[in-house]
Amino acid sequence: FTQFGMGFVADLDGGESLFITDTAHNPSGALARVDVSTYKLGYVGAFAPPLPHCELTGTGDGRLFAFCMNGAGSTLAAVDPTTAKQLGANTLKTGGANNAFAFGFFGGNFYLFTGVNPGGSTITEYDPIKKTETVVKNISQLIVGAGVSTCAPL
Repeated sequence: FTQFGMGFVADLDGGESLFITDTAHNPSGALARVDVSTYKLGYVGAFAPPLPHCELTGTGDGRLFAFCMNGAGSTLAAVDPTTAKQLGANTLKTGGANNAFAFGFFGGNFYLFTGVNPGGSTITEYDPIKKTETVVKNISQLIVGAGVSTCAPL
């Protein structure tokens, strides 16, 4: 894994695991778990079906999500952290193949950061229940990373 997205996911025992996704091997991508005491990778598998150019985020209840750039738009997928298989996916209008991107989960919604340099970023809120994308703000800075604690509100 030479280029990767990453995110923490809560474990059932009260700890958390760091996952990374390989973004250099298009189109499939792959998932691995990082042992944070040794920094060694434990390969989980290739995404099934394939997911290109993804970033990851996790939740306090153990769910893992991938936000992946497509030619025009993006995919937001729930991923099984033990197999790398998609559990469900939504196609979004937000983003595109040439976008810098990041995302996080907070209070039941996803916050998607997409943009190009120069030009800044668009912050979009995605409600997975209503399946709506709402632009929250456009800013002049390009956001290329976001992190959310696994103890953040679900």
